[in-house]
Amino acid sequence: TPGVGACTESVAEQDVRIGEYLFTGTCTAFAWKDWCFEPNVKAVCPITCGVCAPAGCVDSPSYSVETGQGVFKCEAWKGYKCWEEVLLECPMACGVPSCKR
Repeated sequence: TPGVGACTESVAEQDVRIGEYLFTGTCTAFAWKDWCFEPNVKAVCPITCGVCAPAGCVDSPSYSVETGQGVFKCEAWKGYKCWEEVLLECPMACGVPSCKR
């Protein structure tokens, strides 16, 4: 489970050293390149890389709801349009804009 609290990251391009090289890009770009395993990328992009979550953005581990496809927990909502009640319980899985990068 990601940590919660003073968890922030910039949406602007940033310089990140990986090995001998200095890369410039956004956290979204670093994640797209699958670089979240790199310690320096994790440090600069903790939200995008799942190290932490902004306050109010942690999915409820006990939430579930009956759907036409069966019982869904938060994780199952990724890729679906979340219902209003689900948005409140599963902000990360639902991609609430203030909770993702």
